[in-house]
Amino acid sequence: MLNVTDLTASYGPVPVIRGVTFSIAKGEVVALIGRNGVGKTTLLRSLMAMLPVRRGQIELDGEAVDTLRTHQIARRGMMLVPQGRGILSRLTVGENIAAGMRAAGDRQPLPLAEALAPFPALRERINNPGGALSGGQQQQLALARAMVSRPSMLLLDEPSEGVQPNIVHEIGELIGRLARETGVSVLLVEQNIELALQAAHRCLVMEKGQIVHQGPVDELRDDAVLKRYLAL
Repeated sequence: MLNVTDLTASYGPVPVIRGVTFSIAKGEVVALIGRNGVGKTTLLRSLMAMLPVRRGQIELDGEAVDTLRTHQIARRGMMLVPQGRGILSRLTVGENIAAGMRAAGDRQPLPLAEALAPFPALRERINNPGGALSGGQQQQLALARAMVSRPSMLLLDEPSEGVQPNIVHEIGELIGRLARETGVSVLLVEQNIELALQAAHRCLVMEKGQIVHQGPVDELRDDAVLKRYLAL
């Protein structure tokens, strides 16, 4: 589904991402964890061509996409839900989702009713402005806006940020259900270890712009692993 090989990217002359290699299978949820500032968000941005790739290869569904522009990658089926969600606050829930349909390209976007099916709270607020929603509802809207284009790969950057603790569990359940029911693959950047444990199958650990550890997500239950890589 997604294969990344020897990826190096930078904001200037100094590389921020260095020699990153990993793969994600169809329908798999992989958590990317690490201390603040190690390059997790930069990696997501480089996968979406929001940051130039200096070296390496990115393949999506067997096709090289590392030379494409951001909108072209989205139309190939890789979508980013950014940190902070990027909701268009003055547009309604329905209008936000309709905006996501433009990323479908040659793929037929989901009908609005089908896109809203996993999100009952949004169905009830279809005409409400996006900015009037709670943090958890805005995160659901960001997911619905991404999923309406039928992506094969979903990049999620800190989906628990700004979400009440009692809603974080619902977000985790939703991510897992979307992967199971639609076959979408997910790369999840997340500081909330409980959410990563709930939603992910595997974890990647990043330090100083490099992947330093890969393994089953249950390894995050080991205090020694958390202390070594996250100083928890």
